[in-house]
Amino acid sequence: MDDLRDAVFNKCGMTTDQVILVGVSGGADSLALLLGLKKLGFLLKIAHLDHGLREDSKEDADFVEEFARSYHCLLYTSPSPRDRTRSRMPSSA
Repeated sequence: MDDLRDAVFNKCGMTTDQVILVGVSGGADSLALLLGLKKLGFLLKIAHLDHGLREDSKEDADFVEEFARSYHCLLYTSPSPRDRTRSRMPSSA
């Protein structure tokens, strides 16, 4: 957490009054970054791109949507090229 704090505040010069758009795949790294930034007090928005390259990519998109909803973050998504009709925006964001 100290490394993230140092990087965000000292090296990047960010302040907690800024809104950050975080790319979230649903994997451990992007979720850890998101949670760390949230803990530091930032207002966050989430971007998730479903490339549709894996059979379980929809499950990742669903997980990220639920995660965004539970942490009260606005979610921006792009549907899989295999399913252009899917659109995701948590109703509580």
